[in-house]
Amino acid sequence: MSSQSQKDWLTDDLCENQITLHKIEKRLTTTRTAFQKVELLQTYKHGMVLVLDDTIQSAESDEWIYHESLVHPALLSCPPHGKVAILGGGEGATLREVLRHSWISEAVMVDIDREVVNFCRKNLKTFHQGAFDDPRAKVVIDDARSWLKNQPDESFSSVIFDLSEPIEQGPSQLLFTREFFEQIHRVLVTGGTLGMHAGPVDMGNSTLDEFFPRLIATVASVFSSIIPMCAHVFSFSDLWTFAVATKNPTKNSILENVDSLVKERVKGELRHYDAQCHAHMSNLPKYVRRLLSKDWKVYTDEAPPSLD
Repeated sequence: MSSQSQKDWLTDDLCENQITLHKIEKRLTTTRTAFQKVELLQTYKHGMVLVLDDTIQSAESDEWIYHESLVHPALLSCPPHGKVAILGGGEGATLREVLRHSWISEAVMVDIDREVVNFCRKNLKTFHQGAFDDPRAKVVIDDARSWLKNQPDESFSSVIFDLSEPIEQGPSQLLFTREFFEQIHRVLVTGGTLGMHAGPVDMGNSTLDEFFPRLIATVASVFSSIIPMCAHVFSFSDLWTFAVATKNPTKNSILENVDSLVKERVKGELRHYDAQCHAHMSNLPKYVRRLLSKDWKVYTDEAPPSLD
């Protein structure tokens, strides 16, 4: 491949032995913050794409698959009153989906990188759709773990976990440990939920194959109920996993009336998530169930994950 043609492609390193190439129509803007490299690209296949440290974070073509899968199963499962916390979520699309629930009195989005939040607020208006201007939205620039430590017990109905995958010595490495999930459990009300992404299921890559089931095992060591789910996010070139964990559930946390709850609680029409989608997402493929059935060590502060 010539140097000129290389400039026209985004190289997304999925793992040590696999890359995906996305042809770039136009490089819109690039900057570097104190924490990471930030790019906004216009691609032929996926439209506008947010790229952090050379890895796709959100794509215009399918970000709604990821964000609806992350947010709505958790918010339809928790008590419909009070506050919601979002950990991460700089581009504002998670905030957008959270604020579609009219019962929420306040949505607190906690992100460590002020420059990324400002960048996305300015450049990704089709993603956040004005969510930052909602009077219920509150943006806090802080490390999620430090911020969470200072929150009162049982102060949130749900916590949405939208943090980037852990890399060695990176800012999110200690946000995937049992100790951190214990803090999330502490701030949730009874019946409150944790909605989270759990990374890819990447067949043939031992590091990624281990990360998902160990993360689920880690959360399960803290929460009394956890439902793993998955959905295909095309721009990620992978089967992406999610989970809803519930603190001392007061009822069956498997949703049996998704469509009626969506109609009752969610403003506007969803593009991805409904009852049939929920059934599909929560009925995992056999190879994924086998992976989860093994006895995995949990991640701790002394032995956190690293996807380097």
